[in-house]
Amino acid sequence: MVPLTPEQPAAATAALTAARPLASMAGGLLERLFGPATSDVGKYLGARLALCYSANLESVLEKSRALLLEKGNPDVRVPPRLGILIIDQGSWAEDEILQGMWAGLLVSSATPDGQDDSNLMFADLLSGLSVVQARILEHGCANAKKALSDTGVLTASLEDVPFATLTKIAGTTDIPRLDRELNHLRTLGLLDARSGLPSHLMASRNFEQLRAGLTPSGLGLQMYARCKGARDLLEFYDQAATMTWSKRDKKDPPA
Repeated sequence: MVPLTPEQPAAATAALTAARPLASMAGGLLERLFGPATSDVGKYLGARLALCYSANLESVLEKSRALLLEKGNPDVRVPPRLGILIIDQGSWAEDEILQGMWAGLLVSSATPDGQDDSNLMFADLLSGLSVVQARILEHGCANAKKALSDTGVLTASLEDVPFATLTKIAGTTDIPRLDRELNHLRTLGLLDARSGLPSHLMASRNFEQLRAGLTPSGLGLQMYARCKGARDLLEFYDQAATMTWSKRDKKDPPA
C-alpha cells in the first residue's frame, strides 16, 4: 500500500468541507431541487468543487432562486445527472451573462416529476461557449424579431450591425477572434447560416462598411429561452415583446 503524502489528507478534507455547504447554498435551493439525492450529489461534486470557485456557484444558485420565486416557487425537481452537469460547469463561470445562463438552465431543467433531461444538449452547448459568444448570442436573441411560421417553427430576423457595434457587444476589438467566435456559433447551429463577417470586406480591411450578421437560428432561440429559465418558448418570447405572428396561424395573436 502506497502511503499518503501530507497533501492528500488535506485535499480529502477540503473535498468533504466543500460538499457540506451545498445543501445550504441559496437558502437550501439544491436540497429542494435534488430532494433525497442531495447528499449523493454533494459527495460526488465535493472533490471538484474544492477546486472551483464557490462564490461563482453561490451567484448561479442565487440567480436560480430568484427565477423560481418569479415563477411562484413551484415544487419541482432536477434529474441528478443534468443537475450535476449544470452545477459543475456553472461553478466555473465568472461572467455575469454566463452565470445567468447557467442559472436559467438549472431552473428550466426543473419539472414536477424531475424526469426531463431535454436540457442535456443545451448544457453541452453552453459549456462550450466563450464569454464573447455568450454576449453575441444574448444580443441576437434579445433583439431579433421572431415569427411563428404556419408549420409552427420559430424563426428570427435581425438587421446586420456595424462593426463598431459588434465590438461593443462582444467586448473586444480583436478582428480574427470575432471572426472565429461568430464562425463557432454558426458551426454549433446557434446562429443562422448567413450570420458572421463577410470575408471579402474583411480581406479589404474596409471596416467602415463592415457589418456583422448576428441572427439566431431556431436552435439558438430555443437555447436562449431555456437559459432564461423558460420552458414555454412562445410564452417567453411573447413576454419579451419581440414576437410577430403569421396571419394564418391558428392561434389568435396576442393583444
